[in-house]
Amino acid sequence: MQLIGVYFTDRLRQSALSSFNSSLASQSGRIMAYNIGEAIKEAKEANHGNPNNIAGKVKDQLSEVGSGLKEVEVIDETGRIVASDDAHENIVGKRTTNDFIMRDVLTSTEPKNYMRTERDTGERVSIVTTPIKVDNQRYGILYMEKSLESVYSQLRTINQILATATAFALLITAVLGMFLARTIARPLVQMQRQAGAGCIPREFYKKSGHD
Repeated sequence: MQLIGVYFTDRLRQSALSSFNSSLASQSGRIMAYNIGEAIKEAKEANHGNPNNIAGKVKDQLSEVGSGLKEVEVIDETGRIVASDDAHENIVGKRTTNDFIMRDVLTSTEPKNYMRTERDTGERVSIVTTPIKVDNQRYGILYMEKSLESVYSQLRTINQILATATAFALLITAVLGMFLARTIARPLVQMQRQAGAGCIPREFYKKSGHD
């Protein structure tokens, strides 16, 4: 039963994380990335690549991204952060120092998912990078991250319920085992006592073939 519980818990964790990552990827899906790409393309053509106008256009698109995200960034093909969520506006205009983000900026053709654990807090975070591409022209990537702690909190609750149910089932099994053992052993004990007293019923010999 414990092995079944471990297997069930592991499968549940994998399923929950997969569902969470798929949900995050859908938030930064191709449509959103495409709309941001269109905004960047339009801003570049209309304003000759003025960074402020590009940032404004992209910022308007980011307002449509779902809530509950830890961080959102739009990073252009040179690695410069074009726009971000309100909490991280101080990094706009700077170049990203994240190596795997730069790798995705240069080579990624499909959304990619990563997981990271914050060094200071131990918080687990899911990350999705989605290429921004319009008419085969690359404009960078859409970077989104969201905390996984809510998922792990639910998993802990489920594990506690499963552990309680397992302990209860083992207790019931032990009680039933003791009851069955006593039920089976009682006639044998009585027979031993009768044999010791030399008064085994005649029926026993008939059934045993000794008569």
